[in-house]
Amino acid sequence: MTIEEIMDNHSEKIKCPICKASLKSDRARKHIFKVHRHEPLNVLRGALAALSIENLTLSDIEFLNEKLRVEEQVKKEKINKATHFKYFRIESEINSLNKLEYQSTYQNGINEKIKELTELSKNIELGELESEKVKELNEKLNFLSIKIPSEKEFIDKYCAKIYITWDDIIFEGNKIRINPNKGIISPVPLTNSLKILNEIKEEYFRRVYRNDIYKLIIKDNRIRTDLSKDLDKIISIINYEINNIEIASELSLKNARVTFTEKLSTKAIISLINSNAVKNTYLKYAAKIMSEIDKVIAVLESNNNNIEEALLFVFIREQYTFILWENINTKRAAYVFRVKKQFSEEALGGIKNIAQKNIKYKRETLFRKNKFKFKINHEDYTAIIHENLSNYIRKLDHYISYPCQ
Repeated sequence: MTIEEIMDNHSEKIKCPICKASLKSDRARKHIFKVHRHEPLNVLRGALAALSIENLTLSDIEFLNEKLRVEEQVKKEKINKATHFKYFRIESEINSLNKLEYQSTYQNGINEKIKELTELSKNIELGELESEKVKELNEKLNFLSIKIPSEKEFIDKYCAKIYITWDDIIFEGNKIRINPNKGIISPVPLTNSLKILNEIKEEYFRRVYRNDIYKLIIKDNRIRTDLSKDLDKIISIINYEINNIEIASELSLKNARVTFTEKLSTKAIISLINSNAVKNTYLKYAAKIMSEIDKVIAVLESNNNNIEEALLFVFIREQYTFILWENINTKRAAYVFRVKKQFSEEALGGIKNIAQKNIKYKRETLFRKNKFKFKINHEDYTAIIHENLSNYIRKLDHYISYPCQ
């Protein structure tokens, strides 16, 4: 075998690190720069190093330098784009925060947001943006941290507190108005207030809720609905009484078919709730969140000599048992009782007994959280009005998840 043949055989054993093609040693450099010229620079350099190719031509060197220049330019543009995006995101969020009058408990941590934006601004590369812009950004953040007062500070500094009773509440068409002597000029919209004018006398509220006092926050002679938590209580009571009007006008179940009989098992009740025969989405959600150890029983609830269908859902959780009293009529409020697990059956029996007995003002008393003469042996309870499904889900989940709050 000649020397040339030996060299050729040796050359055939060289493989391209990129595509694994067999190469002759004297063709390796040309192959790399011709076939793989579009590969990233680090790939080309790695292949050249793996093949021990060091004697590059001037054209090869110029090609590699140009590729380096292009890749660095692309990288720089990406960094610039990301940096500018980060800058404008921070600026946009600062502008949004600047519009806030106070740090509301319903908004997730203003100070945490400021801290997050501050950390974000520190990571902006000064070389990519004018340093004055970054400096201005940090000044805005520093100012923002002291500018937005807490809810209490805002109320103390800019608002006034007034206290009202039902004697100060005036019903008008689609709105309620507070006694002008209290310094409030704007009414509160209330779609169903005409029902109060037509079917309930204002004196009813003054008599039934005569001991209730409500605090309202006003600014510029207007009620701040976002700050007046007691306004929600007033509207809830009005809606509750409106629901009672509508319920009274409906047929009682004395002459209607009963959907949920007391003999039905938990499995049968859940199956019925999930069927097309039942349209009540609140019951469907309550059934959806039941675990395998939870249960539900059907009872006939007595209200003002009318017999209505009700369900008692029993949710067994780690520390407590929760009993949800639901009337199939969505205009009735739901009640959730928190009970120590060892008293679950006793409490369930007590709630069932209350539901079945024809007790005057039973639901009104529960809604107002007055002391009840029947013992339930519960820790606490809350009322949930069926305003809409999303609010129902939020309130029910919150109470069951955070029972001690």
